[in-house]
Amino acid sequence: MKQIISITVLILVILFAQEFTYTQTLYNGIGHIPSSYQETWTNAGLLSDAPAITPKAVFVVPNMSGTTMDQKVAAAINIARSFVSGTNGLAIVYFPEGTFYLNNKIALNQNDRNIVFQGAGSDQTTLVFQNIANDYCFYIAGSAGTWSSNSDLDQDFDKGDSILHAASGYGLSSLSAGDWVHFVKYNFDYNTPHPPIVSDIVGQITRLEAKGTDATGEWGEIKDEANMNYEDSPNTLYSLRIRKINPIKNIGIEDLKIIRSPNEKASVYVYNIFFEYAINCWVRGVESYKPS
Repeated sequence: MKQIISITVLILVILFAQEFTYTQTLYNGIGHIPSSYQETWTNAGLLSDAPAITPKAVFVVPNMSGTTMDQKVAAAINIARSFVSGTNGLAIVYFPEGTFYLNNKIALNQNDRNIVFQGAGSDQTTLVFQNIANDYCFYIAGSAGTWSSNSDLDQDFDKGDSILHAASGYGLSSLSAGDWVHFVKYNFDYNTPHPPIVSDIVGQITRLEAKGTDATGEWGEIKDEANMNYEDSPNTLYSLRIRKINPIKNIGIEDLKIIRSPNEKASVYVYNIFFEYAINCWVRGVESYKPS
């Protein structure tokens, strides 16, 4: 009886060893993600060290004018904006240790830059956003132009490429070197035969570094290489498109806790922290509790 049990255990060990070996094999000798979909993520992160921007100024929220905490936050943001506008420095809107009750979201737009919302630590500073089930807590957003009828590019754009092409009068004609841009494969069909819910979800945000003309029309060199193969289509419903964006830059949220009260179910899509068309922005040391 003891011999039979030993043999059974040995067989199980061999089977598990074979299964483990099988799951570790590489796809095409490269990996389970094909090389055409791989990206060099060492390039991810901040474009520059925004906290190193000088001069710096700290604006302590409870010390601001106003009778409510929302008014004090608004006053701190306005003073921070004025400081950044006058010095091009970095403004810190600081919440010291304690619990702060707010009835409105904190919102910045593409005209804002170089502002950090900072607490004394996620275990020491708590922002309680009250009765905003259908709104954001932090709303940090730039803006983008529309996908107009003449926003088309007219050549395929392959992974690793950095030069975009468009016929004269289309796509690149209204853009200038230095502009931040958003290009997409419009209506990318990733779930045939069902059309996508969002028409501009597959693409990239980057900066136009240079621009010129050649025999085929206009060309533009982008800051980043294409992260995948983008195939143009003569049907403008599925073509490559590009538009200018006006991003918000150098905004940080650090060292605090965010909580909603009460924790109600939202009837629309909202988030504790929302970034859109944001360049060189970050969240660090934040506890986000009871999102909507």
